Amino acid sequence: MKKLFLSITLVILMMLSLALLHGYGQGDQQEKGDAGQRSDVNIPRLLMRLMDLNEDGRLARTESVRFFSQADQNRNGFLTEDEIREAMSGLNVGQKATDFALTTLDGLGTVKLSDSKGKKPVVLVFASYTWPDLKSQAGVLEKIYQRYKSKSKWFLVYIRTAQPLDGQQVDANVEEGIEFEEPKTIEERLEIARASYSDLGLSFPAIVDNMDNKMEEVYGAWPGRLYVVDKKGNIAYKGKKGPEGFNPQQMAITVKKICSN
Repeated sequence: MKKLFLSITLVILMMLSLALLHGYGQGDQQEKGDAGQRSDVNIPRLLMRLMDLNEDGRLARTESVRFFSQADQNRNGFLTEDEIREAMSGLNVGQKATDFALTTLDGLGTVKLSDSKGKKPVVLVFASYTWPDLKSQAGVLEKIYQRYKSKSKWFLVYIRTAQPLDGQQVDANVEEGIEFEEPKTIEERLEIARASYSDLGLSFPAIVDNMDNKMEEVYGAWPGRLYVVDKKGNIAYKGKKGPEGFNPQQMAITVKKICSN
């Protein structure tokens, strides 16, 4: 245990270095001066957000050990820089899922994540129509949804356009005529989401991230990511960022487990 704790200490030092070098934790920065400019990343706050699983404001050794174990995806007994980056992106398993109130596809209502707490687990599919991996995996997602829809809630969370017309394009989108400019207003984002949603063949509802892209940032979701939130409101599954980590079949293992409880 002593050796493990020393390893975790080294990992924390690496995380500090990465945060300082690459500006991790955009929402965990300190204010600077009267001009409202941002300064250095607030490292203590960032580490507490990542590791303080019970959110009591104190980082216990057991919490740091658990963080290390979860980040060690390959069970090697050590962490690579990529694994640390992944752990620092979005919310990790065991953390409380950040609540949201996002607009429904018709623009008339909102969905609040916390409304499902204590009732059913929630599957969150973060993506946009212009991201090819969502289209290629839509059929698999729909099959899993049909299997567990009576015991879980599902939402496609429509986020920032992956390949906007005024940005980098992929050949598949150009050939299929899937070309959209990055929307400037929530109305434009809703219009694009409505226009494209029917082509995906999904029957679970879609909601749309706000124009501040807050939930996309909090969940580290761009260009696409899968999450499962359990009935207690905690993260039960966190997929890697797409395309490599956008794996509905892997996610289905967690969905099956928590829907059986």
